[in-house]
Amino acid sequence: MLIFPNTIKNVSVEDTNVMKLGVQPVFFVGPFFSTSFTPSKDEVLKSTTYNELTKTIEDVVLTTRDRLKDDVVFSEPLVATNRKEIQEASTQVKDADVLLALPLSGESQSTMVHIGLFKKSVIFYQRRNFPSHFACSAYGRLRSDGLVDAEIAFTPKDVAWLLHLQLAQKKIRSTRLVVFGQPGPSVPDAIADPAELSSRFGLWTKTVPIEELMKEYDQIAPEQYEGLARQWMQKTSAMNDVTEEQIQRAARLHLAIQHFISRLDANAAAVDCMMLLKLANVSPCISVEQLDDMGIPTGCEADLNSIFAKIILNYLSGKPAFMGNLIAIDPEENTLTIVHNTMPLLMAGLDTDPRPFTLWSYAKVGVQIVSEMTTDHEVTLLRIARNLRDAVVARGRIVSVNALAHARYVQVSIKLRDVKEFLKKLLGNHHALVYGDYIREFKYLATRLNLRAEEL
Repeated sequence: MLIFPNTIKNVSVEDTNVMKLGVQPVFFVGPFFSTSFTPSKDEVLKSTTYNELTKTIEDVVLTTRDRLKDDVVFSEPLVATNRKEIQEASTQVKDADVLLALPLSGESQSTMVHIGLFKKSVIFYQRRNFPSHFACSAYGRLRSDGLVDAEIAFTPKDVAWLLHLQLAQKKIRSTRLVVFGQPGPSVPDAIADPAELSSRFGLWTKTVPIEELMKEYDQIAPEQYEGLARQWMQKTSAMNDVTEEQIQRAARLHLAIQHFISRLDANAAAVDCMMLLKLANVSPCISVEQLDDMGIPTGCEADLNSIFAKIILNYLSGKPAFMGNLIAIDPEENTLTIVHNTMPLLMAGLDTDPRPFTLWSYAKVGVQIVSEMTTDHEVTLLRIARNLRDAVVARGRIVSVNALAHARYVQVSIKLRDVKEFLKKLLGNHHALVYGDYIREFKYLATRLNLRAEEL
């Protein structure tokens, strides 16, 4: 039997992280019409055809690994020659998220149609650009019977692309979102209760009152937050109208937020900035940047719709996303400008060098972190509606950064296809933005999330 690459192993709860995707290849065998003979499983495992098909799987595995690294785990292939064997294998595949169905020999479509018994997502594949009538017949039958969570792939890249989106959906369901405070008057276009994200999309959510966050804040020792503040001051290119004490308060808040994230095993966060400014003269702008750049999507103003959009774009792109306010448009140039008080420094990717930044005063008491995006970058803009059923997504290109007079904020001007049409379909103020074109991926994912997505 062919030895699979080290990334392939039997999937189990113990060795597969919840944020990874388990894939179970299943080879199907059917009767030969000329003899009505179906070989036994033992005979199949010893056949040259089986060894040839495992090489096809190697191609899929390597392509998937190039795209998704170790986030997808393949198990050893199963062989099914009849319905009974499929039923008996249910326990073996219970920890898999996706089944990769491949015809092996004979008129295998008669066996493949029973793959729906596993009640798992299915991708049909045979080999590059050769779907075969076996896979097409089984795929068509399953879709006709209402198993809509079935896809057919023609190349290893197709398989990797579909697995990428399955992984993004699993990551959404595995997201643990902690919300510090609650959405205030600054975001009337956002839902007020994070439980709605749980009921609609499966995220785990936890609300931490600002008062509890401030209790944690008060317990952070000076030697901890003073040291972190010094690190930030050493890295910044300039400090503008901001004091060391204000930076220390921001560092103290960041450590308090991190403690909750660690304690709750959270991997996403949203913060009620306005209440923190009001109660404690401190802003979480640097914390938002730091967490984003650690791969923990974080939202400002406890805007739950925007943090959900950031989460989606992060999972689709593997890069941190920015969120900001729409403040200016130029209909003649088809551009809009979005600003905010913080941005990820690793927007080009978590493995890239951070952008330089400056620290500015925010509302005379907080600290904001200002950097610049890169011009001529293609970007994807996304807003999820308050009803959590509609979304608007747009493709654009950055034409200028920090061009307006009040350049103490992060500013980015983006050219769209038709800015007036975009404004007609607005679903809110804050928009999430990520480097790259992920329109196709988002529209596909939206159908799986029961979101009505409109591309502009």
